[in-house]
Amino acid sequence: MTATGVEIKDFVPTDGPACHALRRDAFLGAFRDHLPPEFVTAGAESYDADTFGELVGSLLTFVATLDGEVAGFCTMRPVEPTVAELLYLYIHADSRGAGVGSRLVRHAEAALLRRCPTVTTVFLVTAVPDYNQTFWEHRGYAHVGPSVCEYPAGPIPAVRLEKNVT
Repeated sequence: MTATGVEIKDFVPTDGPACHALRRDAFLGAFRDHLPPEFVTAGAESYDADTFGELVGSLLTFVATLDGEVAGFCTMRPVEPTVAELLYLYIHADSRGAGVGSRLVRHAEAALLRRCPTVTTVFLVTAVPDYNQTFWEHRGYAHVGPSVCEYPAGPIPAVRLEKNVT
């Protein structure tokens, strides 16, 4: 499968439940073998669908659709005049490896720079680097050191990656 036929659009509130389901399904499926069980559960249950939809809707969020169905989403937010955080990238299991994530990231980075032209650095923090760090490195993000992800069950070791976007 390739990203052919994928459309990327701005998030709208009706996308919230599908985006929430993608995040929940990633924790229960793809991340299950990469995190302790209590963090899988905490990650999967950390938001209800309405709260999660409100959160991503208040930020810079883009949704990829394939045949009218949500195939993935990417969320960013500026945190300083020159720094932004890539908070979320979740792709439907059937669309992983098809280029959907790459297209979403490129689209989100370009939109971020149009809206926030002073941003020079985008960072992300991942608690599952053995699962996704190579993906990020292939998109220009470099490992810069350890970090922590805060979950309701407590902090979990993570890594921070950054990309110069100028």
